[in-house]
Amino acid sequence: MPGRALPKTFGHAARRLETTMEWLDFYEATQQKNARLIERFLNLPVDPNYPLTWRNTPVEHLDADRLRAIIEGIFRTNRTVAKHTLVAIKKLLWVATDVEKWNKPQDDPSLSIRVRVPKSTKNPAWPIAIREKFEERHPIGTAARTCYALGFWLGNRRGDIRCS
Repeated sequence: MPGRALPKTFGHAARRLETTMEWLDFYEATQQKNARLIERFLNLPVDPNYPLTWRNTPVEHLDADRLRAIIEGIFRTNRTVAKHTLVAIKKLLWVATDVEKWNKPQDDPSLSIRVRVPKSTKNPAWPIAIREKFEERHPIGTAARTCYALGFWLGNRRGDIRCS
């Protein structure tokens, strides 16, 4: 049928991923980010000289060298996007290996690839002296102290904690 993903391809794995309970358990923002990265990968050409994209390529044709070339290409411009793209591709490989059993686990080309992102220096942790001053100024029970405690002890992102 036109527009339908070919069997055992990355396009098929992407459609199947969206029906798994693991995918449905993600927050909507996480789903959107992963879907965007997966779509970007699916639209990449397998070879610049041919119109074939990864969407219509069987999962078994991705080897570690090709995956490394894809990730290194992204890494040159943005390390964080390279790491998240690798994670998104790993989700597709997980579908092919564990959910659908198209490939054997030992054939997973992503096992040999690691992307290390340097620690951010933009938002350093508060020094102990500053934390103590804040705790002194905002006693337990105030909105500011509750918000601070949620962020500090739970390690949530700023956007996950809404204190007004």
